[in-house]
Amino acid sequence: MALNVTELRKGTFYKEVKDVLLVLTYEHVKTGRGSGNIKVKVRNIRTGSVVEKSFITGARVDEANV
Repeated sequence: MALNVTELRKGTFYKEVKDVLLVLTYEHVKTGRGSGNIKVKVRNIRTGSVVEKSFITGARVDEANV
């Protein structure tokens, strides 16, 4: 099932390629003009690494069943 990135919240799991990612922080950034950006800090469950990702509003990700 696909999730809109605006539905991501702390504790949400989603899949990206072969990795399952856990959302640690969520921030919606709206600039003066144009669409907003979603910034999330995620932990890769397989490797344990933490990275920041940025999406445009309206993007979709695959939900992970954990």
